[in-house]
Amino acid sequence: MAEDKTKRIRELIGTLRAAGRAYYQESREIMSNFEYDKLYDELSALEAKTGIILSGSPTQQVGYQVLSELPKETHEEPMLSLDKTKSVEDLQQWLGSQKGLLSWKMDGLTIVLTYRGGELEKAVTRGNGEVGEVITNNAKVFKTSSSCWPQTCRRCGWTKQNRTILNPFWPRP
Repeated sequence: MAEDKTKRIRELIGTLRAAGRAYYQESREIMSNFEYDKLYDELSALEAKTGIILSGSPTQQVGYQVLSELPKETHEEPMLSLDKTKSVEDLQQWLGSQKGLLSWKMDGLTIVLTYRGGELEKAVTRGNGEVGEVITNNAKVFKTSSSCWPQTCRRCGWTKQNRTILNPFWPRP
């Protein structure tokens, strides 16, 4: 019985890693988000039930492996992925007495923007959650980011460093 569960864990890891590689590194999908989430949830439940978590399990990783020749940078704080729920009760418990705003989940590229003196100093992708790729020059041309925060610009005497998280979204054609 334990052998069967370990075998299934290995199968799920292989399938999910192949789907992640196709999505993050090859810009293609080999399964829907719904299918991926269903397999991921099965893997997560099997790991919890058996106590077996194999190296390379998608439940232990965030984002993608950094492969390009862009400069790399370690994040000041880990850029972890948000947990998901399909349960209204879990969401209500998490919110507690706070109000919340729900929106559709948008897959995209998470970028940490760092401003100093109101001007964009650097932009780094989430990467694997620990190390990202420096894309500052690219980010300067995004319509959704700004090379300057006018209300915090040096011209106004502001010298503080600001960090923000940007999740640009490009609709598919």
